[in-house]
Amino acid sequence: MMTALLLNGIPYTVLEPLDTVVPTVGFSSVKLSHRSYSVVIYDLGGGAQIRDIWHRYFVDVHGVIFVVDASDVSRLDEGRKVLETLLTHDKLAGKPVLLLANKQDKEGALDELDIVERLNVEAIVNQQRCPTLVETCSAVCRGHGRRKVDPGVHNGYKYYH
Repeated sequence: MMTALLLNGIPYTVLEPLDTVVPTVGFSSVKLSHRSYSVVIYDLGGGAQIRDIWHRYFVDVHGVIFVVDASDVSRLDEGRKVLETLLTHDKLAGKPVLLLANKQDKEGALDELDIVERLNVEAIVNQQRCPTLVETCSAVCRGHGRRKVDPGVHNGYKYYH
Protein backbone atom coordinates (compact mmCIF):
# COMPACT_ATOMS: atom_id res chain seq x y z
CA MET A 1 0.00 0.00 0.00
CA MET A 2 1.24 3.45 -0.88
CA THR A 3 0.54 6.65 1.02
CA ALA A 4 0.39 9.99 -0.75
CA LEU A 5 0.09 13.51 0.56
CA LEU A 6 -2.55 15.59 -1.23
CA LEU A 7 -2.09 19.34 -0.99
CA ASN A 8 -4.33 22.17 -2.20
CA GLY A 9 -7.02 20.09 -3.86
CA ILE A 10 -9.16 17.02 -4.06
CA PRO A 11 -8.53 14.91 -7.17
CA TYR A 12 -10.63 12.07 -5.79
CA THR A 13 -13.72 14.31 -5.81
CA VAL A 14 -14.47 12.86 -9.22
CA LEU A 15 -15.63 9.82 -7.25
CA GLU A 16 -18.16 11.83 -5.20
CA PRO A 17 -21.23 13.88 -6.15
CA LEU A 18 -20.00 17.42 -6.79
CA ASP A 19 -22.67 18.97 -4.57
CA THR A 20 -21.25 17.11 -1.56
CA VAL A 21 -17.65 18.21 -2.08
CA VAL A 22 -16.24 21.09 -0.07
CA PRO A 23 -12.65 22.33 0.03
CA THR A 24 -10.54 20.65 2.68
CA VAL A 25 -10.10 22.96 5.64
CA GLY A 26 -8.06 20.66 7.86
CA PHE A 27 -7.23 17.00 7.39
CA SER A 28 -9.02 14.01 5.94
CA SER A 29 -7.89 10.71 4.52
CA VAL A 30 -9.28 8.34 1.95
CA LYS A 31 -8.28 4.89 0.75
CA LEU A 32 -8.59 4.23 -2.98
CA SER A 33 -8.24 0.77 -4.50
CA HIS A 34 -7.77 -0.09 -8.13
CA ARG A 35 -7.06 -3.59 -9.34
CA SER A 36 -4.11 -4.93 -7.35
CA TYR A 37 -3.03 -1.76 -5.57
CA SER A 38 -4.39 0.66 -3.04
CA VAL A 39 -3.42 4.16 -2.05
CA VAL A 40 -4.08 6.01 1.18
CA ILE A 41 -4.34 9.73 0.55
CA TYR A 42 -3.83 12.24 3.33
CA ASP A 43 -5.77 15.27 2.15
CA LEU A 44 -4.47 18.46 3.74
CA GLY A 45 -6.06 21.82 3.08
CA GLY A 46 -4.02 24.46 1.30
CA GLY A 47 -4.81 27.46 3.48
CA ALA A 48 -1.90 29.42 4.93
CA GLN A 49 -2.75 28.37 8.51
CA ILE A 50 -2.94 24.63 7.78
CA ARG A 51 0.39 24.60 5.92
CA ASP A 52 2.17 24.74 9.27
CA ILE A 53 1.16 21.12 9.97
CA TRP A 54 2.03 19.67 6.56
CA HIS A 55 5.52 18.67 7.70
CA ARG A 56 4.04 16.24 10.27
CA TYR A 57 3.03 13.92 7.42
CA PHE A 58 6.18 14.04 5.28
CA VAL A 59 7.92 11.02 6.84
CA ASP A 60 4.91 8.74 6.29
CA VAL A 61 4.25 9.48 2.63
CA HIS A 62 5.68 7.91 -0.50
CA GLY A 63 4.83 10.86 -2.72
CA VAL A 64 3.13 14.23 -3.02
CA ILE A 65 0.09 15.25 -5.05
CA PHE A 66 0.10 19.04 -5.43
CA VAL A 67 -3.02 20.56 -6.97
CA VAL A 68 -3.16 24.05 -8.44
CA ASP A 69 -6.10 25.96 -9.86
CA ALA A 70 -4.89 26.42 -13.43
CA SER A 71 -7.62 28.99 -14.05
CA ASP A 72 -6.59 31.34 -11.22
CA VAL A 73 -3.44 33.01 -12.54
CA SER A 74 -3.44 35.49 -9.65
CA ARG A 75 -2.53 32.71 -7.18
CA LEU A 76 0.23 31.01 -9.16
CA ASP A 77 3.01 33.07 -7.57
CA GLU A 78 1.80 31.89 -4.17
CA GLY A 79 1.64 28.34 -5.53
CA ARG A 80 5.23 28.57 -6.75
CA LYS A 81 6.45 29.71 -3.32
CA VAL A 82 4.47 26.99 -1.55
CA LEU A 83 5.74 24.29 -3.92
CA GLU A 84 9.33 25.44 -3.50
CA THR A 85 9.05 25.50 0.30
CA LEU A 86 7.39 22.10 0.27
CA LEU A 87 9.89 20.33 -1.96
CA THR A 88 12.97 21.76 -0.26
CA HIS A 89 11.98 20.00 2.96
CA ASP A 90 14.52 17.25 3.66
CA LYS A 91 11.80 14.63 4.39
CA LEU A 92 10.44 14.99 0.84
CA ALA A 93 13.76 14.94 -1.00
CA GLY A 94 13.62 12.50 -3.89
CA LYS A 95 9.96 11.57 -3.39
CA PRO A 96 7.78 11.60 -6.52
CA VAL A 97 5.52 14.56 -7.18
CA LEU A 98 2.28 14.58 -9.12
CA LEU A 99 1.30 18.13 -10.00
CA LEU A 100 -2.33 18.40 -11.09
CA ALA A 101 -3.31 21.55 -12.98
CA ASN A 102 -7.00 21.46 -12.09
CA LYS A 103 -10.04 23.34 -13.44
CA GLN A 104 -9.26 22.77 -17.09
CA ASP A 105 -13.01 23.12 -17.68
CA LYS A 106 -12.70 26.87 -16.95
CA GLU A 107 -11.96 29.40 -19.67
CA GLY A 108 -8.36 30.61 -19.62
CA ALA A 109 -6.98 27.63 -17.68
CA LEU A 110 -3.25 27.23 -18.28
CA ASP A 111 -1.85 24.08 -19.87
CA GLU A 112 1.04 21.93 -18.59
CA LEU A 113 3.76 24.00 -20.21
CA ASP A 114 2.46 27.27 -18.79
CA ILE A 115 2.05 25.75 -15.32
CA VAL A 116 5.59 24.34 -15.40
CA GLU A 117 6.94 27.75 -16.40
CA ARG A 118 4.86 29.84 -13.96
CA LEU A 119 5.61 27.57 -10.99
CA ASN A 120 9.30 27.15 -11.89
CA VAL A 121 8.71 23.41 -11.64
CA GLU A 122 11.72 22.25 -13.65
CA ALA A 123 14.28 24.10 -11.54
CA ILE A 124 12.67 23.12 -8.22
CA VAL A 125 12.27 19.41 -8.92
CA ASN A 126 15.68 19.08 -10.56
CA GLN A 127 17.36 20.73 -7.59
CA GLN A 128 15.51 18.44 -5.16
CA ARG A 129 15.76 15.36 -7.42
CA CYS A 130 12.04 14.69 -7.25
CA PRO A 131 10.62 12.67 -10.15
CA THR A 132 7.63 14.70 -11.31
CA LEU A 133 4.60 14.32 -13.53
CA VAL A 134 2.45 17.31 -14.49
CA GLU A 135 -1.11 16.53 -15.63
CA THR A 136 -4.05 18.73 -16.51
CA CYS A 137 -7.42 17.71 -15.11
CA SER A 138 -10.92 18.78 -14.24
CA ALA A 139 -12.77 17.54 -11.18
CA VAL A 140 -16.07 17.99 -13.03
CA CYS A 141 -15.32 15.42 -15.75
CA ARG A 142 -18.43 13.27 -16.12
CA GLY A 143 -19.57 10.42 -18.30
CA HIS A 144 -23.06 9.80 -19.68
CA GLY A 145 -25.11 9.92 -16.47
CA ARG A 146 -22.34 8.45 -14.35
CA ARG A 147 -19.16 9.71 -12.80
CA LYS A 148 -16.05 9.32 -14.88
CA VAL A 149 -12.47 9.76 -13.71
CA ASP A 150 -10.68 12.54 -15.55
CA PRO A 151 -7.87 11.15 -17.75
CA GLY A 152 -5.31 13.44 -16.07
CA VAL A 153 -6.26 12.14 -12.63
CA HIS A 154 -6.23 8.56 -13.92
CA ASN A 155 -2.75 9.03 -15.45
CA GLY A 156 -1.57 10.58 -12.22
CA TYR A 157 -2.66 7.62 -10.13
CA LYS A 158 -1.05 5.24 -12.63
CA TYR A 159 2.16 7.26 -12.19
CA TYR A 160 2.32 6.16 -8.56
CA HIS A 161 1.60 2.51 -9.34
